[in-house]
Amino acid sequence: MIDRVKTTDLKVEMYIDRIDASWFKHPFFLNHFLIRSEKEIKKLIDSKIESVYVDFEKSTHLSQSGDGQAKVPFRQEIDRSKTLYEEARLQISQLMQDAKIGRQINSPQLYQLVNNIADSIFRNSQALLSLSRLKDYDQYLYNHSINVCILCLSIARELDLDPDEIMSLGTASLLHDIGLMKIPQHLLQESYSPTEQEVALIKRHPYYSADILREMEGITEETILAAQNHHEKYNGDGYPQGLSGKSIGTFGLIIRIADFYDHITSKWRSREAVLPFEAIKIILERSQTEFSALYAAKFVQCLGIYPIGTLVELNTHEIGVVVEINPQDVMRPRILLLTDPHCLPLKEKTLLNLIDPDQEIQQKEIIRPLNPKPLGIDPEEYVAQYRG
Repeated sequence: MIDRVKTTDLKVEMYIDRIDASWFKHPFFLNHFLIRSEKEIKKLIDSKIESVYVDFEKSTHLSQSGDGQAKVPFRQEIDRSKTLYEEARLQISQLMQDAKIGRQINSPQLYQLVNNIADSIFRNSQALLSLSRLKDYDQYLYNHSINVCILCLSIARELDLDPDEIMSLGTASLLHDIGLMKIPQHLLQESYSPTEQEVALIKRHPYYSADILREMEGITEETILAAQNHHEKYNGDGYPQGLSGKSIGTFGLIIRIADFYDHITSKWRSREAVLPFEAIKIILERSQTEFSALYAAKFVQCLGIYPIGTLVELNTHEIGVVVEINPQDVMRPRILLLTDPHCLPLKEKTLLNLIDPDQEIQQKEIIRPLNPKPLGIDPEEYVAQYRG
């Protein structure tokens, strides 16, 4: 049911179907979105908008929660997320091809995609985060762009950003590498070893990304600079300008972390993928040098010390795969148990939620992450099983 509601009567978690005003007279990129904070309601009121249309079917299934818990169960969100991820892959593929031939980006379509990703993350961030583990070398650039956007908007959720900021960060993160379409494509092929001069050319892609974004309808300078600065390092050792600290900008600093994480946990050229928990360890070790310590901490809060797909051993000697993070306690995720305490494979894999109040479960804890390769285990197989 859709009904008109006075802006003074709006509540957080209501879904605005449309705003009763021209797009030029309100401060939001889109006419329909989920209200995520009181700040958004205040913006509507301050813009002299007296009423909006609210879709109560999209609103009432969301329960208000201020402690980082999911608004809807993982199982309820994962099917929608799978569809959204595939739609995003098709759209980003088309956007990349448009950029390659010099065609202007379809801004309204892109903004809607970013909004849909943000809505999913605010309902249950673990669903799309689980899908961000998808790695396909042939589709690397498309998957990488989507994954970085998912990671960045998960941090946005922790930072309680307003809709304009979410849209800016989401747009910049989704298109941060679109400038690679202006680079001769043979330089990016797995089998090709670029020369020093060609590497210098590749490192100009952030400028090209910024140029493409600058041609978009309704784009902000903050969005453009975020895409341009995604390879800058906190200590000034990055490129293309060697910026440091706060001069990189909040969104540039966030995209830098997400871009690094997704890249090193993916196979690239002759380099094997780094395990998720190892990537988290590297990011924490390089805080205040390559990365902002503040946003590195927020990133870990989203992904956990043991990210989805990590093989772990418990103090009971059971072995399992992390399949979902509990935001209220990132040290105690949901685990799909693969073995019993004697390291014998379980015929039926058992789901263990380490925040379950059961006294026996509370005595269990992760003692260390494991490298799955020597054990002949593919964690992604079990993460996929959990997603269903």
